[in-house]
Amino acid sequence: MSYHAIEPKFIRATTSEVEEQFAGDSEAELADAPTLGDKPLVVLIAGKGMWGLPLTSQDWVDLRKNWVEGQIQLVQHFSTKGKWQIVSDSTHAIPDERPDAIVDAVREVYTDNLNQQRNHAAPTKAFFAK
Repeated sequence: MSYHAIEPKFIRATTSEVEEQFAGDSEAELADAPTLGDKPLVVLIAGKGMWGLPLTSQDWVDLRKNWVEGQIQLVQHFSTKGKWQIVSDSTHAIPDERPDAIVDAVREVYTDNLNQQRNHAAPTKAFFAK
């Protein structure tokens, strides 16, 4: 575990983030949130621990399970073409630990978007010649 993970300010920030996730009427807020429609979306989810902290108690395991389920719900809400992927060998610091996973996700979204545009291209003159 890194030094930063045990600093009091890190623990306060992490606790605040968790409390914020469960505060308010998140279901109503989600229902009112705009979506991407059928635009491609890939969400990467850290696979190691929770915010890089090791999961050593059932409470943390349950929190992790709820977090992942929440991320999957967000993907499903925000895009009909949304996908999620757990980056099993990474903490929340995916950009530092697995930049290749981000590159792959960006390429996938780019390719899917390009294919989607090609499939929705305007009909050619041959189409109207019938």
